[in-house]
Amino acid sequence: MEQNECRCTAQCGFGFNPNCSCQHEMCQCTDMTPYIGAKRVEAFQTLDKYITEAYQVTGTWVNGGKKWDYGYRYRIGSNTLGAFYMKKDQLGFLLIFGKDERQKVEVARE
Repeated sequence: MEQNECRCTAQCGFGFNPNCSCQHEMCQCTDMTPYIGAKRVEAFQTLDKYITEAYQVTGTWVNGGKKWDYGYRYRIGSNTLGAFYMKKDQLGFLLIFGKDERQKVEVARE
């Protein structure tokens, strides 16, 4: 399914689509559980709540790029803090380090 906005048609029942605006009770596009699994949905929701509260940010749905179907990115100003990436039965997270944080991590790794 494309990530385009779905409408209340048969396409609503064919998988997760975060851009779906359909309000019909039979529409399943906004439920991630069949797409990535219940444990991954629980992990996503728990981490999303923590990130949202701790950093005072909100996530936005983005294209998943070449390797993922969907992305959910957190930004502070023009900087990306991190992003979740999803595809069928998989959930990934990318944490973005700034220059100062990267230097600290490199020192700790050594």
